This record gives sequence, C-alpha cells and structure tokens, in this order.
Amino acid sequence: MKLLQINIDHKITDAEFAAGRGATKDFGKLIAQQPGLLWKIWIGDSGRSEVGGIYLFEDERAARAFLDGPLFAQVKANPGFKRVDAKLFDVDEECSAITRAPLPVGARA
Repeated sequence: MKLLQINIDHKITDAEFAAGRGATKDFGKLIAQQPGLLWKIWIGDSGRSEVGGIYLFEDERAARAFLDGPLFAQVKANPGFKRVDAKLFDVDEECSAITRAPLPVGARA
C-alpha cells in the first residue's frame, strides 16, 4: 500500500469554499472512482488557509497514476491554490494494525 499526503495552501475565503461545496462533492465522487484508491480523508485548517487529503492506495502504481492523471492536474491548475504539495509514503502495516489504522482486513498482520 501507498499513502499519499496532499497539502494545499490557498487564497479562497470561507464564503467561497461554502459556495463551492457542491463542486467539491462532485470532484470527490470522481476521486472515489480512481483505480486502486482504498479511501481518502479530507483535511483542512481555515485558520491557516490550508486544505488537503490523506489517500490510501493499494500500491505505488495506482498512487502515481493518480498523481500523473487529469484529476490531480486540475488540482494543481486551480487558480485559488497558492501551493500544492504531494508526498508518497510507505505504510507500516504491522504497527498500523496495532493502532487500529483503517487498513483493509487482508492487509493486517
């Protein structure tokens, strides 16, 4: 498995975020259809104008396909985003199972 962390610094007001909530949900439905995506957690901190997500992919190939694909290209091209940072991590399945990480049942040691 591969974990992808995306952090985005933005210049979008809370009102603009609220107005675009429907479009965000529609975009989320497209992300959910990504081959190899197991789940995504949406994150944000309005006080720091930062949003992002934690994604779990079944393997590195699927994670890299998302990063090289059209959906992530749309994220990077968003004029309301000042910085988009993406990092891939390996998942320590054994230790994650101890702390009840939401990993697929077959992955747990």
